[in-house]
Amino acid sequence: MVPGSALVLIVAVVVGFAHGAGLWSIAALGAGSVISLQIGYVAGIGLHYVMPVRYVMPVRRAGARFHTGAAAGSTPDQRQAR
Repeated sequence: MVPGSALVLIVAVVVGFAHGAGLWSIAALGAGSVISLQIGYVAGIGLHYVMPVRYVMPVRRAGARFHTGAAAGSTPDQRQAR
């Protein structure tokens, strides 16, 4: 969080100086940018906490097999055949 906030603050200061804004305008731009970043971070954590797990991870039903993308010969049936 700190590196992201520092980067956003640096970009805000550079943009403020490039536009020829006053010191207080640059400070307000930097503070607003960092606060917005932190609000987005907290909102993302809140969504992750509130959102039901079924939307994040598929439900595995009894007997269902999922393709894991592993190399050939790594499925349970093929391991038993060896």
